[in-house]
Amino acid sequence: MQKEILDYLSSDATIVRLLDHRFPELTKISISKPIHPDKYPYLVYNITPYSISIPLKEYRLSLHICTKTHKENEDIQERLLDLLDLSGKPGFQIKNKTIYHSRLVSGGSFLFHRNENVYEQTMFFHIKTN
Repeated sequence: MQKEILDYLSSDATIVRLLDHRFPELTKISISKPIHPDKYPYLVYNITPYSISIPLKEYRLSLHICTKTHKENEDIQERLLDLLDLSGKPGFQIKNKTIYHSRLVSGGSFLFHRNENVYEQTMFFHIKTN
């Protein structure tokens, strides 16, 4: 599921433009940790199953947006909501997976890191697949 989320986010022209994502020379969307931590803005995500012992096909997606300005952070957050919060919207296909439920669970923990002069927003989504 990690690769499907990466492909989905990387295929969106708006997210690519907002992050200035240029794969492979300037990768701004990454799994678990930033590839270029000094190149803002960037997006780090992780997706984990809710249960490993029972194959539920339900996941928790965490997204961490790091930017130099509050406006950049808001723009990226709004686009991620458009892409991933399916409240009242039909599901979508990512390669061989169908995402039929995806909802923002928490959009809290907006931080300003004073030493680095960086804004960070964390978002959590609950996702169900086929």
